[in-house]
Amino acid sequence: MADGYAVKELLKIANLLHQAAKPYKPRDASATVGDGTDQLATIKLVRAMVTNLTEKGAELYQCLAKEENLRVIVLCVIYRLQDIKSYQSLLT
Repeated sequence: MADGYAVKELLKIANLLHQAAKPYKPRDASATVGDGTDQLATIKLVRAMVTNLTEKGAELYQCLAKEENLRVIVLCVIYRLQDIKSYQSLLT
C-alpha cells in the first residue's frame, strides 16, 4: 500500500519536472517584444513550482521514513496473527 502512495507522490514530482522541461512558447508574436510583465509572471510561477517541489520532496522523505517504521510494526502484527492461528488449531 505504501508503494502505491510513494508512486503517487513521485508522479506529482515527475509532472512538475515535465511541465518545467517544456519549452516556453509565447501566445503570440507581440508577447516576445519587451513584455516584462509576462516574464515576471513566468519567474513567479517557476519560483512557486520550485517551492512546491521542495515541499513535496520533504513530504515524500518523511512518508518513506514512516513507511520503514510501519513495515516493522506490520510484520510483528502479522507474525502474532499467525502465532494465534497456530494456537487455535491446537485447541480444535
